[in-house]
Amino acid sequence: MSKKVVAAVDIGYGNTKYVVPSDSGELRCELFPSVAVLDNTVRNHTDDFSARQNITLVTVNGAQYKVGPDAVLSVSPHDTGRVLTNEYSTTDRYMALYLGALSNIGRKTIDLLVTGLPVQHYRSKSMREHLEGRLSEEHRYPNGDRITVKKAKVVSQPLGGFAHYALSGKNYTELKDSFSIVCDVGFFTVDWICVKGFQIIDERSGSVAMGVSQLLNALAQEIAVDCGEPFGDINRLDDSMRNGYKFSRYGMEYSYKHLLPKVMPKLDHACEALAASVGTMDDIGSVILVGGGAKYYVNSIRRVCKKNAIVTADDALYANVRGFYGIGLKSASAQG
Repeated sequence: MSKKVVAAVDIGYGNTKYVVPSDSGELRCELFPSVAVLDNTVRNHTDDFSARQNITLVTVNGAQYKVGPDAVLSVSPHDTGRVLTNEYSTTDRYMALYLGALSNIGRKTIDLLVTGLPVQHYRSKSMREHLEGRLSEEHRYPNGDRITVKKAKVVSQPLGGFAHYALSGKNYTELKDSFSIVCDVGFFTVDWICVKGFQIIDERSGSVAMGVSQLLNALAQEIAVDCGEPFGDINRLDDSMRNGYKFSRYGMEYSYKHLLPKVMPKLDHACEALAASVGTMDDIGSVILVGGGAKYYVNSIRRVCKKNAIVTADDALYANVRGFYGIGLKSASAQG
């Protein structure tokens, strides 16, 4: 019997991540901004337009979109191009990003695909089942390609990060009998789950719309005051956060590191919401941070989890999607 093909995607509000497995078993993780731009250009799909612009053309409900690393170049400097709503997973743009990730994975048939939803959305059975239905079908592309996903599985978003952390090294042996908190810091939401082993304690889990985008908006306001003129290029600011807190302004390097102490306290609100949801922290062994924004929230987490061990997962940016892939492999193996 042939080996089942497993895939994993993490369609975040900020970036879309996916795993590209190799025949040797080595995993390569890649991403592109979660920006899907309507493409109204009439073009010949035999040309090399996509390759030249590092984008993928996809079609959703009759509309064509550009997705990929260069799609953000078509977005106004004062628009993030992201869909920051609770209905994100039901939108055509979400589906366009999914199709872009599928194309980049490079498999024509996928037996099992795993992805995640924020905690508050995962609680809705109808939302989970609707998304699984949308993702698992034959998907057609403007260039004639077809990709079939036989089955999709949706899990709670932070569970992917926990799976990555717990199953790497010997961490699971230490975690299976104790309570842990997994905090996933995303672009739009901060999600957390309380787990014992892989069992989620729903009453102590939650989600708030206080992700990295809130930090970026606050920083943009401070930069405008500091420079004495309007500033709203959130995408440029987001890129610069990973490159030393500086960017080029009028051809000269501008550093805004001195402004960080003014905005970091805003992150405390998300961590206070986590603490209120979890309740007592004295039975929590570890607080595990995952997600692309994990490093920005460490100090705020320490203020509410003063006596708990706080760890940031290796490769935190890709922790969820790596965990989704691991969950998929175990599920496929169990099904034979």
